[in-house]
Parts: sequence; C-alpha cells; structure tokens
Amino acid sequence: MPNGSFGDEIREMEGTLAAFAENAEQLGAAEPHRAALEVIVGEAKALKDRQDSYIAARQEVTQQLREAMVRGREAARCLRSAVRAILGTQNERLVQFKVAPLRKRPRKLRTPEETPPTEPPQAA
Repeated sequence: MPNGSFGDEIREMEGTLAAFAENAEQLGAAEPHRAALEVIVGEAKALKDRQDSYIAARQEVTQQLREAMVRGREAARCLRSAVRAILGTQNERLVQFKVAPLRKRPRKLRTPEETPPTEPPQAA
C-alpha cells in the first residue's frame, strides 16, 4: 500500500476499480471485493469532504476566537479602570485586579558631595 497523499491513494483505488470493470467477465468471483472497495472509496471521499469542511470551520472558529480575545482584553481593561476609579488609585486591593496601586516612593539617601582630594605637600 503506498504511503502517498489521500488523492494518490484514491486514484490508485479508482484505477483498480476501473481495471476490474474492464476485466469483469473473467473476475466475476471477486465481485464482492470490488463492491466492498467501491463502498469504501465512496465513504473515504465523503469523510475527506467532511474533514475539509472541518478545516474551513476550524479556521473560521480560530478567527472568531481571536476577535473574542481582543474584545475580552478591552473589556478587562475597562473593568480594571472602573475598579481603579471606584477603589482609588492607592488602594492595595487593586493588586487583586493586576493593577499596581500608586505607592509613595522611598526617599533616596543623599550622599555627601565628594571633596576633591588635597594634594600632599611635596618634599623639597
């Protein structure tokens, strides 16, 4: 059995059916096998069509999912803004909503200005 694409394998099966049709008089005893192959080829084609429609539907659903995620991110931003407005910008409960509250900044310690080193007296 070839490991080719779906189309290659179906063409091979259809070729086998066509060859049987040309030699049907001599191969009458194999008629049940021909009928089974014909049913399977029809079923495989129908399943392939169904698979292709699922691929198209999957792409459509993926696009819809992306759009929903964009709308969801915007709605989450709006909700966080509303929560910030209601609770205030410094409320620590904002952390639950993944919003950083405004906090007092720590004072930086001032370092004394460095004085230039004095030159040692030169020995004469």
